[in-house]
Amino acid sequence: MKTLLAALISVAVMSAAIDGTVTNKTTGKAQPGATVTLIKLGGGMETVASVKSDALGKFAIPQELQAGTPYLVQTIYQGVTYNKAIPPGSPATGMAVDVFDSSPKGGDAKVIQHMVLFEPSGTDVTVNETIIYSNTGKTTFDDPANGTFRFYLPPETKGLVKVQVSGPQGMPIVRDAVKTKEPDVYTVKYPVKPGETRFDLAYGMPASSPGTFELKFKHEGDAVRIVVPKGVTLTGDNLKDLGPEPRTQATIYQVVGKDVKFQYTGTGSLRAAAETAKESEDTGPAIEDLKPRIYGRLYPLVGLAALILILGLITLYRSEPDAKKRA
Repeated sequence: MKTLLAALISVAVMSAAIDGTVTNKTTGKAQPGATVTLIKLGGGMETVASVKSDALGKFAIPQELQAGTPYLVQTIYQGVTYNKAIPPGSPATGMAVDVFDSSPKGGDAKVIQHMVLFEPSGTDVTVNETIIYSNTGKTTFDDPANGTFRFYLPPETKGLVKVQVSGPQGMPIVRDAVKTKEPDVYTVKYPVKPGETRFDLAYGMPASSPGTFELKFKHEGDAVRIVVPKGVTLTGDNLKDLGPEPRTQATIYQVVGKDVKFQYTGTGSLRAAAETAKESEDTGPAIEDLKPRIYGRLYPLVGLAALILILGLITLYRSEPDAKKRA
């Protein structure tokens, strides 16, 4: 009886172990020597144990998982971290962990979407930019020396910018913007893995009425859209008015050309407009639109209903010029 009980306990512990195989998707072969770390999630990120994958790419961490607790497997290869979540109750044996070779060249990593949310108030201008990279290749774009994403920041911001990055199957994380030798140009050091990677920028500056604003784009890619709330008008040589969005009455402009400099008049808040539109559909009260001082208004981007709405609109409007090209 004791022997049977010991055997059952042994099986239970083994079934709770973490094991799997690390595969290099660039070469299509098992990847030895990758560092695999089990992390316990909860109030923070607690490292449980780390191992190296063997000659066949296999790894095993004999760690019993706590019921109801989420975990994360992080694999580091060529300096890049790849994440794989283990939700509570999910099996953690026979895991397939993918890594890729890295290259300092962009390769197949291209910008497929760039949206600028421009909101002037009476005293300041808040700007949110969302840039989405699509890497359709089998190599991670990683340039630790120079960064992977370069962007222009108006000098009126005095270098104050918040950067948030969301990689494929990863959680949004904050990254520093590093100033380059090129005036008013900054870079972000974050690997662009196969799949989609999203860079979110938030910054502000003093407003004037009427005012002038300039954008310079340091990437190649699809057309840029600028979104302004109702009550705000933009005028410039490189802007094409695509019309208003029905729910919030936000106006969407397409940038025609590499860079753009425009004049703006009026004030407005897309966040407030989106919440008003939502209130008309829901029975509950609208969320109060707080307006603290300039840098306090750089609200978080991820999860903000207004920006999610606009990202959907950008995808919708992208089909218009694409359809004309095919015609």
